[in-house]
Amino acid sequence: MRHLLVLLVAVPLTAQTPTPVKYEVSIPSPAARLFHVSAEFPARGKDRLVVSLPAWSPGSYEIQNYARYVRHFGAKNARGQPLFWDRLDKDTWRVMTGRSDVVTAEFDYLADTIDLSLARIAGDFGQFLGTNLFLYEERQLERPAEVRFTLPAGWQVTTALKGSGNGPYTALNYHELADAQTFVGKYSLDSLQVDGKSVRIAVWPADAYTTAVQRNMRAAVEKIAKSENGLFGGPPYDHYTVFFNVIREPINFEGGLEHSASQFDIMPQGAFADALGNFGDFMVPLMSHEYFHLFNVKRMRPAEMWPYDYHAEQYTPLLWWSEGVTDYYADLTNIRSGLWTTQQFLENAAQDMQQVESAPEPWSEEDGSVAGRAHRNAVRRGDP
Repeated sequence: MRHLLVLLVAVPLTAQTPTPVKYEVSIPSPAARLFHVSAEFPARGKDRLVVSLPAWSPGSYEIQNYARYVRHFGAKNARGQPLFWDRLDKDTWRVMTGRSDVVTAEFDYLADTIDLSLARIAGDFGQFLGTNLFLYEERQLERPAEVRFTLPAGWQVTTALKGSGNGPYTALNYHELADAQTFVGKYSLDSLQVDGKSVRIAVWPADAYTTAVQRNMRAAVEKIAKSENGLFGGPPYDHYTVFFNVIREPINFEGGLEHSASQFDIMPQGAFADALGNFGDFMVPLMSHEYFHLFNVKRMRPAEMWPYDYHAEQYTPLLWWSEGVTDYYADLTNIRSGLWTTQQFLENAAQDMQQVESAPEPWSEEDGSVAGRAHRNAVRRGDP
């Protein structure tokens, strides 16, 4: 009888790192107010590639249809040959790949609107949110990304993504990429250390960040961060950025939008600070509200809000908790950190109660949440 001896050798299997989507953002002519974006997708011989832009931004709670700002869409293979494409729906493009391993989609994006979740180019400055410019491949939201910038001479980049200079900046997945607020151009950039982490303050236009404003801004941001970090055992980020647009056009718009490692705030000059650098009444509550969202909403969110569906609105009866509790603890932060007096705290509470009591339609908290009306203090907007 023969015996067959079989040796089983365990060979470790190395997990293959997904190929990143490679983006390039440029501004060939600032006067045209157009970002030019290219996105290189691994196609691996697929017959077609289906790519989309989000219709909304998490935290903004309203459909924006970012694809409406897209101009001159096109696609090509690795040899630069044009590929046929068509629209699958209002924010989705279908590209016939010709079995190419790599497909590059590119387009211009009109950036001419003042808004918390839209892109804008004004002179030697530009800003955008990842949802505005970055296409994603359907059902491939976990794919990593790299972003590079080609910008006019003398322009800088400040973004929530990891990286430096003109790039590459990296994101672990599309959710991180989509959430990244970015400034490009010429603006003021300051930084400080809070609880062992870097906090940056980016303000446009640069001359709005006077010496007096700098002193007040740094003090307020440090007190807010220390107080709210203390509630949760420390900061949940490697670095954090307060992005600020100071508006000097005759437009009544003020508010803020939270992100996982930043906040983006817009204020008219008069509401931002006076000539002596003293803040307007809404400044401190706005920054403390948006910072608290780092914890409540960005890391603790209603189950209905995750995973994100970038094509459609997502409804939850708990928006009152996401925004109301955030607002309450932001006010507590202001008094606990010494940024408000007891009188200011009580006056603000009275104003909040009056606002609720004077509502034209007495909705329940759940009804107000589903209608998207609970985001009451983070955004205040009027007609131009």
